[in-house]
Order: sequence, then structure tokens, then C-alpha cells
Amino acid sequence: MNLIHLRYFVELAHSRSYAVAAERMLTTQPNISYAITQLENELGVTLVIKNGRTNKLTAYGKQFLKYAEGTLKTLDSGVNAIHRSVQDHTVIRIGFLRYLGSEYLPRLVVDFQKEFEDYNIEFEFETSNSAGLHEAMAANRLDVICCANLNEKYKDHGVIYRQKFTLIVPPDHPLTKMEKVTLRDTMKYPYIYYVKNNGIRNVIEPYLKAAGGMPDIKYELQEERVVAGFVSAGMGIAIVPHETLSSRVNVTEIELADVNMGRDIHMILTDSQDVSPLLKELLKFAAEHPDKTVIENSEIK
Repeated sequence: MNLIHLRYFVELAHSRSYAVAAERMLTTQPNISYAITQLENELGVTLVIKNGRTNKLTAYGKQFLKYAEGTLKTLDSGVNAIHRSVQDHTVIRIGFLRYLGSEYLPRLVVDFQKEFEDYNIEFEFETSNSAGLHEAMAANRLDVICCANLNEKYKDHGVIYRQKFTLIVPPDHPLTKMEKVTLRDTMKYPYIYYVKNNGIRNVIEPYLKAAGGMPDIKYELQEERVVAGFVSAGMGIAIVPHETLSSRVNVTEIELADVNMGRDIHMILTDSQDVSPLLKELLKFAAEHPDKTVIENSEIK
């Protein structure tokens, strides 16, 4: 498939005019028409149809446009990255779980820039959940990601952060009157829980089952801060990452006496990835400067 044909198609899709597309692409209308015909012949579907004095995409055309734009965006990003490297300008694209942006990630980047102040380094950031970070890396939008989920596609460069989980209850909850609270003690109260594709749920669930089975699940939600908000409203209790809590959330935090629940956050990249020299230095720097909780707790029990 010819890349210039893709560019002609994308321009025609936005301008809806062969004349305008030809003018913007510095070519002729017959060349635009030929490109569309070639694409349609290759795909075996009609992409563009006449609509009065303008042109519009068919359903197939609209579907194909998303992939054409994505392909060109990825290609252009790669070309720009190469050009910046040639100009001695390195771009490091980091993806991370949102809460890491409140303190750990900014501090790491600032300290790294001070260490390598003689180099022209630019950072680009993307935040998401673990699934979103995996997708971004697979699409080559990111050079390295910081998340909990590992698989055979990734090369682990060490634990950089340890996320601790804590029990939260409404301020007037009966559990606040107990001197020590175990996970089993919580089972008789309704829980605000996480949806099935949430990584936090995968960490919590084995602990709950080991403590005697699953509690009554009142609501299932995706975002940790929303979970805390429901607890604040008195709708149940929950286990959340400690980083979720803030002064704006009216809950009582209780340390569980029988478990030290949490998960390790790794800095990872793909096995097949071509690693730039400065990215190698960042990976080394992050391994040598983990968050203090990694040093204080050698293992999440």
C-alpha cells in the first residue's frame, strides 16, 4: 500500500474536495483520483462517494480513515524522532500510572535532568491504567512504561516504587472503635469494589479469599478516587492505594493488623526495543534511585 496514496486519502477525507486536496498536497486532481481508485481496488470496497457538490466517506471509508491516520501519525512520529536524534536532541517518552505523577515521576525526571544537564533531552508523558500503557507501548507511542503488570513481552528493569494499600471507612464506622482490625473483621460490612479489568482488584482479591471469602460487594467502580468518594458518602468500606487519599476525601484510614497489602511498580520496555543511550541511562538512574518505600520494605507480604 502506497503511503502517498494514504496521505491523499486522508486529505480528501478532511477537505471533501478533490480540487482542495490536490492544492493542499501540491499535486493534480487526477493523481488524487488515481490514488483513491488504487486504494479501493486493493481493499475491495468503496471509500469515497459523490455527495452533491462535495464528496463524503462511506462507512468503510470512515473505518479506514482511523487506521490511515494512525499509521501516518506513527510514521511521522518515527521520522521526527530520528530527525531529533540526528540533531543531538533526544526525546524520551514515558508512560505511567496516574498517581506516580503526583510526586515520584516529576522528582525522578528533575533529578535525572540535573545529572545530565549537558544533554539536550526532552520528555513526553502519557498517563493511563496498565492496560492503556500496554496498548500505547505496543503502538510505539512510548519508550518505557511504569506499571505493575508484567508479561513475557517485557524486559523488567527493576522495582522503582512500592504502592501500599490501606483500608478506608466512613468516619463514624464501627471499625474505627477497634484497637486492631484484621481483614476478616471487615467481611461483615459491604464493600465498594473494583471492576474486573482493574489491576487493583487482582491484588486485593486473593487476600480477601484467604481471609474467609468474598464480602458483600455493594458497588463496582473503575477509579480509585471514585471508590474513596463512595466510602466518604457512607456507602461502604474499601481497600485503596494510599496515594488515593487526600484532605478532600472525608474517610478514616485504618491499618490492617494481619496483612501488608500492596504491589510493586516496575519500569519496563519491550524485549525487541532499540534502546537509545540516554534511555539506558534513565533506566539505570531509576534503578539506582527508587522511591523510599522500596528501600524501607524489601517485600510486600
